[in-house]
Order: sequence, then C-alpha cells, then structure tokens
Amino acid sequence: MKNMPSPEQILAGLAGIANDYSYLAIIWHLVILTFIVFLLTGRRPPKRYTAMFLTLPFISVGLMAILSGNPFNAIVFFALSIILILYSLKLPLEKIDIKLNFAGIMGIFMIAFGWIYPHFVEDATLLKYLYASPMGLIPCPTLSLVIGFLLLFQGFSSRRWVLILSVMGLYYGLTGMLHLKVYLDAGLVIGALVLGMLFITKKLAQQA
Repeated sequence: MKNMPSPEQILAGLAGIANDYSYLAIIWHLVILTFIVFLLTGRRPPKRYTAMFLTLPFISVGLMAILSGNPFNAIVFFALSIILILYSLKLPLEKIDIKLNFAGIMGIFMIAFGWIYPHFVEDATLLKYLYASPMGLIPCPTLSLVIGFLLLFQGFSSRRWVLILSVMGLYYGLTGMLHLKVYLDAGLVIGALVLGMLFITKKLAQQA
C-alpha cells in the first residue's frame, strides 16, 4: 500500500514522541511509582477500579499517536481503551489478588521491562531510562507494563482481559521485532506468551 509509512518513518515517529514528550514519560513514571507504593503498603483496590486505572496509559498512547500523525495506532489504542473500560465495568468489586507464583514473578519482570524500556530516548543513560523511558507514550513499553500488572494480578480472573492483551502484546511485539527490527521487543513477546498460557491453563472466571 502506497500510503503505508515505511519502518524508518514509524521509528522516527516513535523516537519523536519519546524525546519531545519526555516530561509526560516522567509524569507516568511518578504515577506508576505511586501506584506501586500504594500496593506495597498492603492496600488492595477493587478489580473494577484497578482495571479502569490500567486503561489510562493506553489512552495516553492513543493521544500521542494522534500528535505524531500515526492514525493506525491512534485507532487501535482508543478502541482498545474503550473495549477494556467496558469490560472493566463488569468486573466485581472484590479486591485484586496478588500472588508471587510464576505468573506473578513474570509480571514483576514485565513491569520492570516496561519501566526502563531502553530504546528511542536520545543520549540516554541507564539513570535516564529509569525515569524517562517512553512508558505511557508508545505501544510496546506501555503494553509490557500493563501486561506485567495483569500477570501480577492473576489476570483479574478475566478471560477477556487476558486474551485481548495477550493478542495485542504478541502483535506489537512481533511487529517491533520483525518489521521494525527492534529486537528488544522480544521481552514483550515473552510476556504476551506467558499471559496467553494463563488464559489456556488457568480456569478463569467467565466474566469481563
């Protein structure tokens, strides 16, 4: 298709977002850090509200896609956000379940991976990636982060949440690796596969 952007154009757009809106990345790091501290204090918010909170980074990615002239990502992430919000409303008000089993440990790994995602930021040191990686700005680190929380929270016991995000993670992870040659996205592929295993092997509740 003639109007499809080349891999170089896509990469340039992602890099532009990561560097032009680094202040927003810092805000997202502070928001997620606050949420993590909240969890470490022993508080366990309801599944419904936690799930709705986790849709916010996807809305942010959609907005960034509009600003960078990427209508495909904008449509995908706005649609994803709407679908997940609707399914979130059907989740129960019971508290989230955190377990340090295999899924939970992989979740911590995926959260850390999304948090530091060492790509696209110009002249970045490891320290800068700790607070300004493009989490909440572009697809792959944002999907990695949310998949990480979903694994940590045992999928909210929701087949739909688990299936949708495992498919999205696989699509964007494989696209990053095979089309854009960002081999770092293998981390997202691994996380999406583990999430898919949760869908297959665990008897999740038949709810949103």
